[in-house]
Amino acid sequence: MYFHAFRFAGRKRRIVKALAAAGDTIRFVWIGGISFSGFPETGKRAAEALATARSQRRSAWLNRLRLGLFGLQYNYWRRYFGGNPVAVAVAWNGLVSSRRIFMLAARDAGARTLFLERGPLPDTLTADPVGVNFQNGLPRLPAPYLAWLAAHPEADGAWRPVAERLRQRPATARHDPGERPPPPLEAPFVFLPLQKQGDTQLRFFGKACTGVRETVAFVAAAAQALPAGWHLRLKQHPSDKSRFADLLAPFEGLPIYLDNVTDTFAQVRASRLVLTVNSSVGLEAMLLGARVGVMGEAFWAIPGCVAPAGTSAELAQLLGNPDAAAFDDAARNALLSFLVAEYYPRLIQGRDGEVVFPAADLDRLRRRISSGRVLSMDGQTA
Repeated sequence: MYFHAFRFAGRKRRIVKALAAAGDTIRFVWIGGISFSGFPETGKRAAEALATARSQRRSAWLNRLRLGLFGLQYNYWRRYFGGNPVAVAVAWNGLVSSRRIFMLAARDAGARTLFLERGPLPDTLTADPVGVNFQNGLPRLPAPYLAWLAAHPEADGAWRPVAERLRQRPATARHDPGERPPPPLEAPFVFLPLQKQGDTQLRFFGKACTGVRETVAFVAAAAQALPAGWHLRLKQHPSDKSRFADLLAPFEGLPIYLDNVTDTFAQVRASRLVLTVNSSVGLEAMLLGARVGVMGEAFWAIPGCVAPAGTSAELAQLLGNPDAAAFDDAARNALLSFLVAEYYPRLIQGRDGEVVFPAADLDRLRRRISSGRVLSMDGQTA
């Protein structure tokens, strides 16, 4: 394979190297070129990249300049991959700005693509030929996972050892413990682990919850539906350095508390419902057998596995009776078994800092790259 990896450094660069086998070639690049000879899709792709840029400019002139630059970059990469049909375009995340241009140009040219991102489960990698997060190549119905598990009974329950190893991520930011002490964990409550401000999961797939304050406001509007004696418990993301002064000040009359002290998974286990936009904690909560409500778009929020809470009416109904958020054990088991045994390749850190994949995981991953698919609707993998 000929891997063409865009803007990789450090450990991410070592991950790409771990994908290679004898005879493979890897080319790492930080910048591309420009081409003034366009394609029918150039304008549309440039507009997509501008809309997803992390930093949005108020100046119309600057936006026109960036739009033009994205278009010139798209033309260059589209022409490059058109002349290199065996190349595999690789990007980390690949959803924003120049990385998005790079991957869209490769795909439009007919080249294979591989989107990488940190896996939501311990020591795993997301590696998908279609996209990451809600844009990945996985089905959104339980039937394919049930069919896959029926064909792979040896993978049944592969997620259980992972559930036993779940640990709270180390905090890289300091947060206030909360102005009001929350009720004890023994009191009935709904747990809402907040996500990181600016996270693409919120920006692109959060629905009404495009940021931290928007998430809190959306939930607070439905909090009055909580049964008597219940409360809502929030915790800030351990690596979010954003400061949210008086985050709960507008909602002092509601039973909403901020608990940045108690261990995340202690709160998951004690809660009667875990509510999330699309945080990986929601997926991890399923590993622990918790009820989960999802307000945004998440690939794992398939029918039977979680309760939908994307609209104000759905959220109010869910908070009105959290204990009624039932789930299907078979559907959850099939989904989680597939994710652990098949979808997420495991990363092994060597003593010298190099990264390696277990041989079976690497073999599956390379077949996935070659075929460009992950799981078909009839439960077949690459």
